[in-house]
Amino acid sequence: MKKRKTHKKFHSKSIVTGFLERVNISADMFERYKDTIIEMISGNHGIYALYNENKLYYVGLATDFKYRIKTHMKNRHRGEWDQFSLYIIRKQDHIKELESLMLRIATPSGNRQHGKLKAAKNMRRELVRSIDQQYKHEKSMLLGSFSGFNRQRTNKNNKKDKPLKGVFKKSCMIYARYKGKDYKGRVFHKTGTIKFDGKLFDSPSEAGRAVRNKSTNGWHLWKYKNNHGELVRLSTLRK
Repeated sequence: MKKRKTHKKFHSKSIVTGFLERVNISADMFERYKDTIIEMISGNHGIYALYNENKLYYVGLATDFKYRIKTHMKNRHRGEWDQFSLYIIRKQDHIKELESLMLRIATPSGNRQHGKLKAAKNMRRELVRSIDQQYKHEKSMLLGSFSGFNRQRTNKNNKKDKPLKGVFKKSCMIYARYKGKDYKGRVFHKTGTIKFDGKLFDSPSEAGRAVRNKSTNGWHLWKYKNNHGELVRLSTLRK
C-alpha cells in the first residue's frame, strides 16, 4: 500500500510574543520592582499603554521601556496614570505603524499626535466617487424617462446640432464590437442623441468613448443596418 502524503500545515508566527496587562503601579512601586520588570522585557521592542482609572490615557513605543516609564513619572504625564500594559512585538519593522493605528483608533487624551499612515492610501475620495456614480445610476433607473438619463457632453457651450440629427428617417439601433463583446445603442432620429448604457450622448465618438473608456472614433466603431440589412460603419454616412 502506498503511504499517503501528509502536508504540514503552515502556521504564521505571532506578531505579539508577550504581554503584561493592566499592571497597577505607582512611582514608588516601579522604582522598587523596575529591575524585575525590565529583565523580563530586556532586548525586546513593543507598544505600551497607560491608563487612568481603567481609561486609556496614552499609547507609546516601548523601545526603551525603563526609560519611557521613568520619564512619564516626571514629565507632563506625572500623576495622570495608575496602570500600564505592555505588548512585546516580534519584529520592529511595523512597530511604528502599529502605534499609529492604535492612536487613530483609540485617540488617547494624553497623546498630542494621533498617528500618521504615510504609505497608506486614503480611500475616502474613491468611496465618494463610487457612491456618487451609483447614485446617478440608481436615479436614472428610478426615473426611467428620457429626461432622467445622465447626459454626457464634451463641451457644454456647444449649441450646434448633433451630427446624427435628421440623418435617419426613424430611430434605429447601432452596433459595436470591442474586445470580443457586442454593444448596442439607439439613435433618436429627431434629436440625433444616442442612448447607450442608460446614458445619452451627443455624438458617436462620445458614445464610443463610453465603450472603450478612451478617446474613440465613434464613426468607425459604430455600425448601423442599411436598407439591405447589412451592418456598415457610420462613417459611410459622411461620404
